[in-house]
Amino acid sequence: MARQQEESYAVYPNHGRLFLRKMQDPFARPRLLHDDYRSDLTSLVFERRLFYCYLSLNGDILIRTLEEGAPLFSVKKEEDRTLLHPQLTFFFQDLCLIYNDLSAKRAPRFCVLLPLAPDPVPVCLLRQDGGGISTARELLLRKKIQETDRLLRREQDENRRLQHALDSAASQYAVLMDTAQQYRAEAGKWYEKYRRS
Repeated sequence: MARQQEESYAVYPNHGRLFLRKMQDPFARPRLLHDDYRSDLTSLVFERRLFYCYLSLNGDILIRTLEEGAPLFSVKKEEDRTLLHPQLTFFFQDLCLIYNDLSAKRAPRFCVLLPLAPDPVPVCLLRQDGGGISTARELLLRKKIQETDRLLRREQDENRRLQHALDSAASQYAVLMDTAQQYRAEAGKWYEKYRRS
């Protein structure tokens, strides 16, 4: 059960389908949300929106909101890998998805990603490293710091460009002001000459 815009809703599975029920009205019929549910429903409220995540029948991890018809984000199952146990959580001020990635070709991995980031790329760890969530949090923190540094550099470049444009405009304004003052002085001379004649 989760709150969205001060109303209580329940998103729940039933025989391969996900339903939505408004909790304030006990006689309201549940609304069918999706009929591709397999397992591992998890939900949370983030920025006043209800996000829910689950494994679909074809093995994809889907993240949805009540407002969006299509999945907001998905991790596609590939032929040689299996995705398990998706979990939505918070990481600082971001929505975070944690899941297991199993493959016959490599060791099992523990993956973490920020699905609402501009370019969400999973950070995956081998399960044998013993790091678990704390190591994943450190890697995510490093990634967050790198992204913040990249955004800061972009902002600094934009500020330099704007400062250059501002300096150029100020220089052009000074030239125009000087020219206007010269015209004014010349017009004053002509006016005085006209008055005397």
